[in-house]
Amino acid sequence: MSWQARSRSPILWLSCLLFLAIATQAPAAEGPVAWWKFDAQTALDSAGNVTDDIEGNCKWMPDGVRGGCLRFDGFTTLLRRKTAKVPDLGKGFTLQVWVAMAAYSWNRTPILAQRDGDTRGYSFGIDSTGHFGLQLAADYRWTTCTSTNVLSLKTWYHVAAVYDPAFGVRLSLDGQPAGAFPVEKRLSSAKDIDLFIGRNHEKMVLAHLVRDWAKFPSWWSFDGLCDEIQIHDRPLTETAIRSTWESARPARAPNIPHRRFPDVAKGTTRFGDYPAKLDYCEQWDALWQTAGMPDIVVKFDELPVQMVFWRGTRFSRCWVSENGKWMADQSLETGFWPEELRRRGGQGAVGCCEHMSDAQCRFSHVRISGRRWCAWRGCCGRCRSWR
Repeated sequence: MSWQARSRSPILWLSCLLFLAIATQAPAAEGPVAWWKFDAQTALDSAGNVTDDIEGNCKWMPDGVRGGCLRFDGFTTLLRRKTAKVPDLGKGFTLQVWVAMAAYSWNRTPILAQRDGDTRGYSFGIDSTGHFGLQLAADYRWTTCTSTNVLSLKTWYHVAAVYDPAFGVRLSLDGQPAGAFPVEKRLSSAKDIDLFIGRNHEKMVLAHLVRDWAKFPSWWSFDGLCDEIQIHDRPLTETAIRSTWESARPARAPNIPHRRFPDVAKGTTRFGDYPAKLDYCEQWDALWQTAGMPDIVVKFDELPVQMVFWRGTRFSRCWVSENGKWMADQSLETGFWPEELRRRGGQGAVGCCEHMSDAQCRFSHVRISGRRWCAWRGCCGRCRSWR
């Protein structure tokens, strides 16, 4: 339509201006489709009005970013959203969460994930070196966008990931851009898979392997604090994400105690072997279903050291110096490495079995036998006694 035609039709001209004004007006602000605040010691999604299940060990902490927060134990904690109640994120999404890590994970650990292997879904999490990022399946091909920043331990961070079908992936750290990656294909959703918060969907191989053939998959979870987890079913702008960060900046450091090996110097200095229950940290201690005094500390009245048999080192004999330095023995090993197995014509089992492999102490144990004897048995059947 020419300018002259519009000038002859004032009503039509005003109608066009009104249409343009409505079309270019910013959409009204919408809240998240899922929001876990952890303020009432429950896994309530206040946006979706759904209370989710928590599996494993966890603890509600009063000092979160805003109100309370949830502590994940690094081993077992999982917040699960059933498939039927997971929001549809096929048209793009934004994931936001406040995290404070107590320790780096064994490999990439998801904060929010709904995935089926590497062919469908997405996973937003932190890797073993402290880089966070978003992985997703675009046209059934797995794509990874990793942050340029490294997250330090015992510090609150606001991390966010945006998937926009028109562009790709954008990452944000404390309201600032932290990485981007173009994705040309659309998200291949995993709508038939539960949403996992804080733990991987399947056993994973550890990062930074000592030997490439020693790949034993395992479970683990996020180790630290999470608060104010939000899911939006649309891409948010950098301004909106920065506003979320500014509105909830924590006034205090996260409550994450320092982890130290057990203090065995305290108590008596009289020579003898003493039963004990040596604690490490609350999350690790909760994994053990033990009664009584499962550990043993041997004291010396003329030496500034102790000999310790502790569950945490699979009851290996450890020497502990007067300033808390631990030294342990590697002990007997059985099994064959792949090279030796090939020389034997494939006869035998690949592996390296020793007391350090007995993580749950199902075979290794220690006991006081008589007044002057301490007996230890490793998982390879080796038995030693010290007088």
